[in-house]
Amino acid sequence: MKTMAIGTTLAVDPRKIQSAYHFVSIIVLSLVLSCTRSAGAVQSSSQVPGKIGPRHASEEWIKYEASGIPYEVALEWLMGKESGWGSKRVLFVYLDPRYFNQDNLMLVFGNISSKIAQPTFLNLTLLTDRDLLKKRTDGYAGWIMSNETPYTRLTAESDTCCPPNFTGAQFDRYTDEARFLICKGGQAREVNAEIKRDPAKRQ
Repeated sequence: MKTMAIGTTLAVDPRKIQSAYHFVSIIVLSLVLSCTRSAGAVQSSSQVPGKIGPRHASEEWIKYEASGIPYEVALEWLMGKESGWGSKRVLFVYLDPRYFNQDNLMLVFGNISSKIAQPTFLNLTLLTDRDLLKKRTDGYAGWIMSNETPYTRLTAESDTCCPPNFTGAQFDRYTDEARFLICKGGQAREVNAEIKRDPAKRQ
């Protein structure tokens, strides 16, 4: 597990970072600050302000791009109020398996995070299997599992590891930290980032 401390003044284009460590840290910075200068996005349909995905599983998935990486939001589940302190959103996202690597995942997570400003909590599950994702969204009703962890949110199976032959990623953004879990071929990679916020900007 890798842990990083994140400040609030650095602004670097992640596409210019060659080191994997620096790439992750800069992308995380863009996530926690919800920068208005995102990685670039193109959405396929007009939306209600603050809404980035369908609120019902029966609705059409919404397409976006992040620096040329296409992805689709399959479901955006609102937990409580729309925004502000105490608000939370659970999102399910599809990414073509051809684009599944850490760099692209960080671009997608950063792009989505820039659309939903702090202090809203985010729980984002990304899968590369359309059928599995549809099954997950069809059955989702906002329930919280008794043993809920980033692993259970992502895999709906294990609370401690990645199942064999499972591919997906989980991004959880809270007030003081962001957590990343990437599963591929039964192997897990975790990245945690501390969010340092200016108390004067608390709303």
